[in-house]
Amino acid sequence: MQCDETHPECKSCLRFRIRCSFKDVPSEACTPGSQTETTSDIVTSTSDQGSDNTLDLELMANIFLGPLHDLFRGQEEKSHEFIKEHTALLFSKRYLLHQVLAMSGLHLFSQDRSRLDVYLRSSYHQKEALNLAQPHIGSAAEDHSLAMFLFAGYTASCASAEMVFSQNHEDDNPIDITVHAWGLSRGIVIVSTLNWSYIQSSWAWPIIQQQIDVDSAFESRPKDIPAYSMVRALAFGVQPAEDRQVCLNAIEHTFRAISLLQQCTDQQLWIKLASSWPIEIDARLDGLVTERHPVALVIMAYYACMLNLVSELWWVGAWPQTLLRHIVDALGDEWIEFLQWPMEILTHTQAHTSVGSHPAQSTPSG
Repeated sequence: MQCDETHPECKSCLRFRIRCSFKDVPSEACTPGSQTETTSDIVTSTSDQGSDNTLDLELMANIFLGPLHDLFRGQEEKSHEFIKEHTALLFSKRYLLHQVLAMSGLHLFSQDRSRLDVYLRSSYHQKEALNLAQPHIGSAAEDHSLAMFLFAGYTASCASAEMVFSQNHEDDNPIDITVHAWGLSRGIVIVSTLNWSYIQSSWAWPIIQQQIDVDSAFESRPKDIPAYSMVRALAFGVQPAEDRQVCLNAIEHTFRAISLLQQCTDQQLWIKLASSWPIEIDARLDGLVTERHPVALVIMAYYACMLNLVSELWWVGAWPQTLLRHIVDALGDEWIEFLQWPMEILTHTQAHTSVGSHPAQSTPSG
């Protein structure tokens, strides 16, 4: 099923709607064809209300079994309290409830691409979440601080998941979609900095702190990665000096993350590094990538290598290979020596996929 933004169902698709979220984020680079919808543009459901209610019950039941399950690894004694408080927060802040149901729907769809019903229901909930959250984005109100912090994180996960589902859409370039997702991920910084002390004193802090500290037992060794010195030397030729420093910092953080992921297979570490990379990278890299600056694209290729190491995460999937292919095509043969490792990963992944290949399934995005 091809996505047609004039179709009443596809017009509410997550990719189309999510472009409007965190629209005041300075670093956000909208994907081609971005536009804003009015709140009166309500989704047209193809099923009756009873069917929608049943789907919502399924999405709610899936939340703590699927998308949030890995948060409790090693902290099972805290999970009951978290679930209790989290559920109460969902029903007190409707935008967060809609956002979690949207994320749950995408998670179910990632497991079964024939579930068009959960994809469309997820799109509906995403639209409602964004409409209801807009007045509170950037608000200093303490009673919304934790809800907006969680909302931002869940929205970024949904944006990443939607990249996986949109990889066959003709009008979208994976490079630009990825840059857009980076901007959405940085929304978590905007909504948390105003009331960080309040978040630290909340019931959710033990789980949040665990995610922050998850890599503390490991020492990153980026210099042990053969490509590190070569890519870093390449960045020294970038002008002006401000852009050079942006690239150098991005290289350092990317190879640090790769080094940590090579040492540890803990999914909590996967989640942290995949989620925090865009937050810790200077937003000026977005512009360099959008302009197709070759060094920035090389850095993005190694970011894709990092994602490839966590491809078992439901919201990452095969996206790294799709992104790598487009970066290699964009750079051309003259940059191939700087892409040897990414190319090897791509070749290995393609060979592995072809051994156990299965028929491609159509998605709502293409």
